[in-house]
Amino acid sequence: MVRNITLRILAYLLLLIVLVVATCYLLSEGEYIPGVATSILAVGCCFRVVWNVRSVNRKLAYFFQALENDDYSIHFPEHGGSHSERFLNGVLNRIKDILQNTRLEIQQREQFYELIINSVSSGIVALDERGFVTQNNQVALKLLAWAAGGRRSVRTVPGVL
Repeated sequence: MVRNITLRILAYLLLLIVLVVATCYLLSEGEYIPGVATSILAVGCCFRVVWNVRSVNRKLAYFFQALENDDYSIHFPEHGGSHSERFLNGVLNRIKDILQNTRLEIQQREQFYELIINSVSSGIVALDERGFVTQNNQVALKLLAWAAGGRRSVRTVPGVL
């Protein structure tokens, strides 16, 4: 069996063309049983081409779903399989590592900024473009008498904005 996915798909497409030509020839000559048999083989070839293309798509979908769910434990095997599969697996693993490191750096920065904000003795409130609180410190909570963790609009607090 051909290990390279590109060559495998090309081989199936070439076989599909040969089978379609054979089917047309056999049916035009009145050979219906062999014509139907070659047409069934042609349909099987079509399914194999689609299956080979979808195998790469399934791997990519699995990768993106794992990232979407913050699952960085995925690892694609870089040994075995065809050269193109090993290459794709290596690229996916590198992308995962880069995204994982970037996410960890962002979390560390957020923790650092939160530590700085909470160490300030003045009340600090950060708002988004719609006026909702995105970040605050404990002093601001005490001054405005909010429950910790609430996402309340500053416009609803009397005397603010």
